Amino acid sequence: MKSRDKVYPNAPLKEVVFEVRFPGEPAIECHRDEIFERVRKSLPKVFVPGSVSAKAPALQPYQFKTDDELRSLMVSLNSLGYSTKQYKGFEVFRMETLQLLNPVLEKFKIRKLNRVGLRYINLIPYMRQDESIPVGQLLRMSIEVPAGNTMPMQHLALQLSRQCNGGIITTNIQSVRSLDELREALLLDFDYGKTGDLDARNLERYLDEGHAHTKKLFESIVTDVYRKVMETKLLE
Repeated sequence: MKSRDKVYPNAPLKEVVFEVRFPGEPAIECHRDEIFERVRKSLPKVFVPGSVSAKAPALQPYQFKTDDELRSLMVSLNSLGYSTKQYKGFEVFRMETLQLLNPVLEKFKIRKLNRVGLRYINLIPYMRQDESIPVGQLLRMSIEVPAGNTMPMQHLALQLSRQCNGGIITTNIQSVRSLDELREALLLDFDYGKTGDLDARNLERYLDEGHAHTKKLFESIVTDVYRKVMETKLLE
């Protein structure tokens, strides 16, 4: 029995994306209307990709979205993906993903996958302290600066990658500002990817693996101080 995923009432999670890539299947390009018909009731909006230099149109995904545009199914010649900005826990996300992707893979007899990827995008808001980014209060990490350098940290951009269970998880940590530059946040972006000769019938297992690694990393990197913030219930 799978353990239930803890959902924080005040989590910084902004978007979760799961994507699979496979050798190009022209039938998908010819029958996108059938895929849309299957999901039309729940994902009625259609977004057609714009022109991208040096990239074939067939490799750019159509997106079928909900009316509020918070959930979307992405379909292209060589990839399928599901994205949500309304995360209700991994159990729900797994169910939604499998319900959307498995029928397409089965219909077009796609068995071999080249890559699977699970991405969690978090934005942790903060207020500067003495004009510096309070990294130590939010994340379990320290940044060494040259001796005698007392200037406040104005910007942060780090990328870390490590192998895990046959895959690679890449962590991006970056300070970002809102368009009006009045708010700041730490982007905490986990991207788990697995490549090779992968079997589409093991989609649920790949999802579980990606989630286990990203969840473990997230729980280990946030401080107890910020965990209390996440556990605080928001006012209705």
